Amino acid sequence: MTTVQDLEHFLNCPVSQWHKLTEIDLGCKGINNLPPEVGQWTAAYTIYLSNNQLQSLPPEVGQWTDANTIYLHNNQLQSLPPEVGQWTAAKNIYLSTNRLQSLPPEVVQWTGAGCINLYHNPLQSLPPVNILKYCNGINYEKININQENLRIKVKDLEEEIQKLKEENLHLRYAYGGEGFQDAMDEYDILKNQKN
Repeated sequence: MTTVQDLEHFLNCPVSQWHKLTEIDLGCKGINNLPPEVGQWTAAYTIYLSNNQLQSLPPEVGQWTDANTIYLHNNQLQSLPPEVGQWTAAKNIYLSTNRLQSLPPEVVQWTGAGCINLYHNPLQSLPPVNILKYCNGINYEKININQENLRIKVKDLEEEIQKLKEENLHLRYAYGGEGFQDAMDEYDILKNQKN
């Protein structure tokens, strides 16, 4: 079990000073767990924890809100805590070669990321639609997608699009303005199709 003392030794820095570190380099150290004190890495711009034996992350990693790049590839991560959704400043998140089957819903907040690398994970579902465009490293051929779940997601998207169309038409219909008559006709057609 990796202790705070182990990390102090690896970083050559006492835990009381961790909040000042701007770069954390703990790659290839055989680390199998992280103590809650890693939440003190609040000034770190780069956090490098790749090539270890991490199976999980403590919730305190959510405090890495200023990190620009987070390297967690080549570990044994089976899941991520919901708190990773707080990594909104991260431009690059490397999670390849782990054991992730899914991502927590909170990752929808990673909209500032330029690269979310998910290669070589046994993903059972696609990441949320709003961050999918940032997932430059997804190997779609390797994703084991349950066809029923995919149909449900597509159906949910279609329903959401339909609702947005109706709201748009309803607003145009309700407030008059340009295209009022067209909106009124389209809205009536949509309502009749539902019935």
